Amino acid sequence: MTGLTGMNRTRNHLDIRRRSEERRQREDDTVRVLDKVPLLVSLRFEIENGDTKYGWPIIIERAPALFEVACDEHACQEGGHDLTHEILRSLLASSTSLEGQDARRGQVRGSECRHILRYVGAATYR
Repeated sequence: MTGLTGMNRTRNHLDIRRRSEERRQREDDTVRVLDKVPLLVSLRFEIENGDTKYGWPIIIERAPALFEVACDEHACQEGGHDLTHEILRSLLASSTSLEGQDARRGQVRGSECRHILRYVGAATYR
């Protein structure tokens, strides 16, 4: 049984690494946020991702116009939160405060992962 657990851990780490590489490639391939919102000066989010809370400062000088956050449930397969459309919509409308949530429906051991991510953001413009 121990070997199987070790194999599962290795498979999980490889899957995490693959998803991370795919995300980095999407970031490299997408337009920069300043190309979309040239008057943007600063952008920062406070994220509540399951039991985890953290700040997410966006370095707008080089940030891609892609806002994806991994699911906080480590066993979630194909889970994650793509906040790109909602955030860009707010930025294009020159909103100074952004707030939302996303319920991504990935899979956890054959059941739906109904993890909810909440965010509050602040943007400044020229």
